[in-house]
This record gives sequence, structure tokens and C-alpha cells, in this order.
Amino acid sequence: MITIFLKFIIAVNNPFTIIGAIAGFIGIIAKKIINIFNQHSKYNNTLTTNLYFKSLNNNLGVINYISNNAGEEEVKETILTFSFKL
Repeated sequence: MITIFLKFIIAVNNPFTIIGAIAGFIGIIAKKIINIFNQHSKYNNTLTTNLYFKSLNNNLGVINYISNNAGEEEVKETILTFSFKL
């Protein structure tokens, strides 16, 4: 048990280990941010496609469609926020 602890202390004191851990953490965060932007882009593309092909060319239809989607997104965000707080 003590030898495992000492090996851990030696590994933590190694600067290459620390740099590798930080680089890995930054890589994970960058991947998550890229996924968020890609998901947002796909959502906007789907919304634009649906508005175009459903011929919602009058302003009231577009506003109604967007407000319904915004309401659904707010519910999803609220559920996610609540689950992260737990």
C-alpha cells in the first residue's frame, strides 16, 4: 500500500505527468465545446429547412413555430439544469 502511494507521489511530481493531465483535460473540454457548437448548428439547419419546406411564409406562422420550439427547448434546459444540481 505504501509503495503504491509513493509511486503516485513520484508520478504527480513528474512535470510530464502534470502537463499530460492538463492537456487531456483541455482536450476533453474542447471536444465538449465543439459538440455544443455542432449541435447548435444542426438545430439551426433543421429549423431553417423545416421553415422553408413547410412554406411558413407568413409572419404569424413563423413566429408561432419558433415560439413552440423555444418553449420545448426551455423545458429541456430546465430539466438538464435540475439534473446537474442534483
